[in-house]
Amino acid sequence: MKKITISVLALLLAVIFTVTPASASNFKDVSSKHTLKIEIDYLVETGVIGGYPDGTFKPNQLIQKKHIAKMMAAALQLPKDQLKHPNYKDVSRSHPYYEDIAALYTAGIFSDAPYFKPDSYISRAFMAKILAEAFDLKSIAQNSVTYKDVNQSNPFYRYIQLVSMNQVATGYTHGYNDMSFQPNKILTRAHFSAFLARAMTLNKDTYTPNPSYTYYYDTGSSSQERLVFESNNSGRDNIVETFWKSYQGSEVGKRVYNVRDGQWAYGIPNTGIGTFIPHPFTIGVKRDTLRSNGYSNEKIEVLETNATIKIGKTTFDNVVVIQETTLNNTGSLNAIKIYLAPDYGVIGSSSNRTNKFLQSFSHRIAR
Repeated sequence: MKKITISVLALLLAVIFTVTPASASNFKDVSSKHTLKIEIDYLVETGVIGGYPDGTFKPNQLIQKKHIAKMMAAALQLPKDQLKHPNYKDVSRSHPYYEDIAALYTAGIFSDAPYFKPDSYISRAFMAKILAEAFDLKSIAQNSVTYKDVNQSNPFYRYIQLVSMNQVATGYTHGYNDMSFQPNKILTRAHFSAFLARAMTLNKDTYTPNPSYTYYYDTGSSSQERLVFESNNSGRDNIVETFWKSYQGSEVGKRVYNVRDGQWAYGIPNTGIGTFIPHPFTIGVKRDTLRSNGYSNEKIEVLETNATIKIGKTTFDNVVVIQETTLNNTGSLNAIKIYLAPDYGVIGSSSNRTNKFLQSFSHRIAR
C-alpha cells in the first residue's frame, strides 16, 4: 500500500462523545507547537517531571545523569526501601539524588563503577542501553534498521536496534536508505523526555478486528456500515493481514488491515487509500509535512496508547488515539481523530471541529 492519510480514511468510515483530557504542561518555554510537546505533557501528567520553580522546563538544556535517575525512578515506580548502596565515590548517602540513583542501581539499570558522575551528560547510545534494559525491550526482527554510523561491532548496537525496533527512538534520514543514529550525540532534556515517554507508552498490540465477528458501525446516515471478514493472509514473515468486505446501503467495498515492517495500516486494497502509522505504537508526532508544499500536507500524531473510550454501551480500554491534521485548499487546518481498540480495529473517527463521531462502532455479531 502507498502512503495514505487519515482524513481520507475518515471518509471511508463515513454521537457525541466525551474524553476527559488530562492536564497538560504550561511550561513557559514549551509552546503548543513544540515537536515533543506530546511526550513532555505525558511525563507531566504521570508525575515524572515537574519543571523548574520559575515555570520553565529548559527543553534545550543538556540533561544530567542525576536528573535521568530521578525521572526513571519515577517512571518505573521503583521502591526506595531496601536499597543496595552503589558505592559510587561521588554519590554519598546525603546526596540529594541518592535514593533515585540507588534505586536504579538496585534494579540493575546502573552498574558498578568507581564514579557515577551525577552532573555529567549522556549520549544517545547510552540512552538506548538504559531504556532497553529498564523497559525490557524485545527484538522485532522485521523492524531492524541499518544505520551507517552503527555497525554490529559497536558495543551499543543491540540496544540501538531495540529502541529503534520498538519506535522509542529513530534515526536521522539523509536520503533513500541512508540513515544515521548519531550514537555519540549528547541528549537534551526534551529529547530524553521524549524517549522515556515513548518507552512508557509502548503498545505492541496489532489492533485488528477479530475475524470471528461481523462488525456494524453508525455513520450518521440512515444505513449502517457492515464489515464482513473475507480472507486472512497472516503468518508469513510475521505479517498480520486480513481482508474485509464493507457494505453500506447498496455499496460494496473492500478493506484491508495490515501490520508489517514496522507499520500499521488500514485502507482500500491496491488503491493507496488508507493510512500508515509506525508500529509498535508510541506517543508523539510521527509525520509532519504541514505547509511543506510537497506531495502531502499533513501532521500525524499518536496522542494516547492506553485511553479508555465509551461508545454507546461499550467501554473500550487500551485505545490508541491518532490525530491527523491536514491543510485544505483554503489554508485552514482540519483535524481528524481515529480510535483503535484491541480485537476491534478502528472503532470510530471524529472531527475536532464538531467533537462528533463521523463513524462509530455499534455492535458485532459472531459469525
